[in-house]
Amino acid sequence: MTSAEGESVAGDGPLRITGRGASSGIAMGPVHLLDRVAAASSPSASPTPDAGDDHAGEDHAGEDQGEAQAAEVERLLAALDAAGRNLRALADRVGGEVGADEADIFATQASFTEDPVLRRRAQALIKEGQHADAAVASVFGEFRQRLAESDDELLAARVSDIDDVSSRVQALLDGVTAGVAAPDVASIIVADELTPSQTVELPRDSILALVTERGSPTSHAAILSRALGVPCVVGAPGVVEAAGQSQQAVVDGASGEVTFDPDEQMVTEIERQIERAEREKADLARFAARSTQTADGHRIEIAANIASHDDLRSAREVGAEGSGLVRTELLYLDRKDAPSIDEQRDFVVEVLEAFPSHRVVVRTLDVGADKPLPFVATRDEPNPALGVRGLRLSLAEPKLLKDQFAALLQAAHQTSGDRAGGDQCSPADQAGRLCVMLPMVTERAELIAARKIFDDVRTSTGLDDVPVEFGIMVETPVAALGIGSLVDLCDFVSIGTNDLVQYLFAADRLNADVEVGADVLHPVVLDVIAGVAQAAHAVDAWVGVCGEAASDPLVAQALVGLGVDELSMTPAAILSVRSALAGMTVADCRVAVDQARTMSDGRQARAALAEILDAEGAGTG
Repeated sequence: MTSAEGESVAGDGPLRITGRGASSGIAMGPVHLLDRVAAASSPSASPTPDAGDDHAGEDHAGEDQGEAQAAEVERLLAALDAAGRNLRALADRVGGEVGADEADIFATQASFTEDPVLRRRAQALIKEGQHADAAVASVFGEFRQRLAESDDELLAARVSDIDDVSSRVQALLDGVTAGVAAPDVASIIVADELTPSQTVELPRDSILALVTERGSPTSHAAILSRALGVPCVVGAPGVVEAAGQSQQAVVDGASGEVTFDPDEQMVTEIERQIERAEREKADLARFAARSTQTADGHRIEIAANIASHDDLRSAREVGAEGSGLVRTELLYLDRKDAPSIDEQRDFVVEVLEAFPSHRVVVRTLDVGADKPLPFVATRDEPNPALGVRGLRLSLAEPKLLKDQFAALLQAAHQTSGDRAGGDQCSPADQAGRLCVMLPMVTERAELIAARKIFDDVRTSTGLDDVPVEFGIMVETPVAALGIGSLVDLCDFVSIGTNDLVQYLFAADRLNADVEVGADVLHPVVLDVIAGVAQAAHAVDAWVGVCGEAASDPLVAQALVGLGVDELSMTPAAILSVRSALAGMTVADCRVAVDQARTMSDGRQARAALAEILDAEGAGTG
């Protein structure tokens, strides 16, 4: 029996709890319940020589108010400075041991401690009568609440970063330094929630897998687990209590299932699975140097979703055929001013040069009230997911869109010189081909307005001849169902399954209570995707899917059966999807998805697909 996400299954056998898989892989071993511990800090780590309990418990009453407040401000600034230094040092260590993108997590945390707005707000609270400890808790709490209330999972997941920095500053104010108690032997690490610093402070050889009761796959702790190559499950309710009563556990980072105290039969089976997984991993490696095609020779582009330099490295290692989604909003977040045209151009050039001769689809800025930018005037919205976001915001702030278009055109122009030699340049020497994609499109008037801005920028920059494909992200029901009114203005369309599914089902994908039935393989969703593909092909536009659903080999096979030309996914999924498609013909995929479309719900459709494709795979094997 398999539980739904977020459920636990108990009975006569082992206890099984299912959360959200954040880093794939299977691990088995002893359980270690992690508690954050406080150890005495070295004198150099304390913000002031006499920082500690004497200050924390004092009352301003009976002292000169000004002197007391000045002393608290001094404690505050010293603690923030010390925390910043510690985090910069941690960033340097992580950069050398893990990677530059992972180091940026801690460099960003260090910038929190240096933020002048945060410092001014904390000092103001001290002048109102609070101690430094309370002021730090209040200010970081305000930041935390804004992030926690975000409808965007990526931003909501940054709460743990705020908690991480706040805990570090508070510990310094108290004259101690926060730390973690590592296990003596390699173990399954279980915690209520892991902060980024806890994750990297654990010795790598002590971690078999990471499991948390809270958190999301987009949290920095989950990102670090993927970079470290360890299985990880997050959002698994009840694991802390279970870990306190268990000796051993099995973690499946793909399915999100955690099993406590497995019986002898299961232990034997898991050992076989681990051995088999190692063999399959070695077998999949041979697909890295292959193009993607079905068993009957039909070509499919398997591209990578890119949001960081680490994604670029991973994508190239597995032979990604371009990028079907380059997220540009990360260039805009966590900063006071908009990125310059040169900065944006340089980033896009780097991505284009990473994928010689392949398409690179760059999505324009996709933010809204849930990702407030200090340089953009926005109002609080009760439902940011349905508010002024994506293309709506870009059209309301045309300067941002014009600068982004200019940067994209300059990047395409700079790298098009690699193609200017024609036959003199081999494909391996050519840069990628730029595709510009607009997010959150709902009607033809929006698309026309955006295209006019793009054409005006082309003319004003003198880059009319730069080769660029222009398309939209299909993620709203009105765009999907009314695709015929949009697609004639596009060279391509790319289906964003994450938002499309949640909008079709009116089910928040971050809400486990309502997301169970919202399956991309639901017959209605399959019908909608089929309609988009048919309309696009009728005007010679190509069709991609850039939602994470494409990372599932079964879903990828269904999408190929519906006529999708390109699948973009996390780099970690590329080899398994490429292998799965190589074992099927297009006809196999069409027969299976046609049968799935006759089912009544996603569960039945998924079962029908699996039954038919498993049988076909066995036959071709």
